[in-house]
Order: sequence, then structure tokens, then C-alpha cells
Amino acid sequence: MKRAIFFNINETLTTNIASDSLKEHPQDVKVLPGVEIALNYYQNQEPSWLMIGISNQADWESMDLDTDEPFKHLDHIIAKMQHVLSLLSQLRAIYFCSHSEGINCWRVTRQGAVKISKYLKASELHLQEKYAFRKPGAGMIFLASLDYDVDLDLSWMIGNYPEDEGAARNAQIEFVHTKNWIQRFL
Repeated sequence: MKRAIFFNINETLTTNIASDSLKEHPQDVKVLPGVEIALNYYQNQEPSWLMIGISNQADWESMDLDTDEPFKHLDHIIAKMQHVLSLLSQLRAIYFCSHSEGINCWRVTRQGAVKISKYLKASELHLQEKYAFRKPGAGMIFLASLDYDVDLDLSWMIGNYPEDEGAARNAQIEFVHTKNWIQRFL
């Protein structure tokens, strides 16, 4: 089994270039200072760390009142995540949840994207929050651990939002706040 670091994407590894995230182009992201050095550090450890992105994405549900169309389509979010993978070659995959109830998520790799839908209606199943795909649920972490044979006892979550810390707690893995983590590499 492998040890892994799960990273929040937005404002942990990358930041948006566009001032309005609802109208951004999928490539309107840049890597934050120190991130490349930090990821290389973990990649060069022996054994190396498996690095996986975990992200909530809600903007696709926001509607443009003028056109009655969503500001972002899922294709846009997938393209953005694939662009992040192209910027950060150390990441193996990015999982994102675009559903407000956390009942499905997407796994994005350099080869493409796959939708994972586990539950028809979370409310019908009385799904415990800790298993939902949307953070603070740990569903994306649990899924990635199965997909990549990860030992959660040896794994960490790095993020900057309370939902990231909640996901780490629900997965019973260690949590480090982005500011504390990146400070070592600046």
C-alpha cells in the first residue's frame, strides 16, 4: 500500500488568474509560489508520496440570469482540472465533486475523466456526511484510496478551508493547513 497526500486545489496549489471565477477560461489558473518545490520534495522522497487533488466545484450550478445557462459546464471544470494536471505533473489524479449533495464525483486524469455515481438520492439512503463525496465528506478520499491502493494511516490532507479539515477528520487522516505546509518551501 502507498502513502498519499491529498491536496485541495484552489488556493492550496493554484489560484485563479481571472477576477471573476464564474467567467474564467479553463486555463485561467496559475501555480502558487512554492508549490512546485514542495511537490518535487514529496515526489523525491523514498518511497515517493502519491499526490492526489480533491476539490469541491460548485460554480457549474450557478446560472447566468441573462441567458438562463450555467456559467460553467462540467466540460469546463474537467478542462480546468486537466490543465492543473498539465501544470503539476506530480499529481496523479484530481477528484472533484460538482453535486451540492455530494452524491457523485469525477476522477480526472491525463487520459480523461470518469463520473462516479454511487447514490441515487443521498437523502433516501440517509447517507452519513462522512461518506459523501462533497467535502467535508471523505468520499473522494475513500474512493482515491481504493483506486490507488492508499494506506490512509500513512496519509495526509493539505488544504485551506474548514471543509478540507473536515474531510481529513472524516477520513481519519492528518490535516495540515496550507499556510503551515507551504511556509517550509518559500
